[in-house]
Amino acid sequence: MIDQADLFEPDPDLVEHLAEVAFNAWSGEWMAKPELLRWSDLRTEPPKDKFRAAIRAVLVEQAKGVV
Repeated sequence: MIDQADLFEPDPDLVEHLAEVAFNAWSGEWMAKPELLRWSDLRTEPPKDKFRAAIRAVLVEQAKGVV
C-alpha cells in the first residue's frame, strides 16, 4: 500500500522561495554583507537544484509526520 505522504509533491513556488531563503542563509549574513553570493546571483541551475532538492526532501518528511 502506498502512503499518501509518498504522493506528496510540494508546491513549486514554495520550494523556490524556501530554497532561496536557505541559500541566502547558508551564504552568510547577506543583509549585513551585500557582497556575498545571493540566490539571484546564481546563473546556472545545478547549484539551485541542490537546494531545491533539500527543501523538497524536508517538506516530504514533514508531510509524513517525521519532522
